Amino acid sequence: MLSVWLATIAVAAVARKGFLWFFVCFALLAPLPVIFIPYRGFFVMYLPFAGWAMFAATLLVGGRNWLWVHVWKRPPLSPDAFEPERIFLFLAVAYFVAWVPRQDSASELGFRDPSQQIVRAMRRDIVRLNEPVPQGSKLLFLHDRFPPDAWGTLMMSRQLYRDRTLLVDRPTMMNHPPNLPDYDRVFDYVDGKLAVVGGKPGSGARLLRPQ
Repeated sequence: MLSVWLATIAVAAVARKGFLWFFVCFALLAPLPVIFIPYRGFFVMYLPFAGWAMFAATLLVGGRNWLWVHVWKRPPLSPDAFEPERIFLFLAVAYFVAWVPRQDSASELGFRDPSQQIVRAMRRDIVRLNEPVPQGSKLLFLHDRFPPDAWGTLMMSRQLYRDRTLLVDRPTMMNHPPNLPDYDRVFDYVDGKLAVVGGKPGSGARLLRPQ
């Protein structure tokens, strides 16, 4: 990692571009607020990653222009955004960005961040069950895969059902035992599989399915 940082600084020093220095500082300094906390997954690096993206984009465009003028001996590109060379570089980067995640099924997240395995397993449980629920309904998960004090079940249910108005309770986060008849759906694990174990009769509300 140190060699990457030194190479990045060296490139900015050789290029002598003020905006390039800004991208370098952004990429190297923005991680400081989160770099000393326990591992939380790469999502904490979304903001610093913008610096790396801008730095890489500058290098790609600058490298293309340098090759175009000095190696291929062509006149500088016009400012037209639809020049074939610009379109080719855009499509090449877009293909690379789409291709890399497809080859990353064995990502280190699987073993460095155990929560990723829990999230994937819980998502499979809900999608496999494919239970329709009324829009704005109240759900109860008697058991799930998340730690007792986690909000993952609520967030995942709202994301999969595309409904921010869903209310999701878990006994481990309640001050008193839940009253099962109050819920539109009650979920629990039966023989190791997520199942519906209770709930109100169907209503006229629009039914949603997990996506």
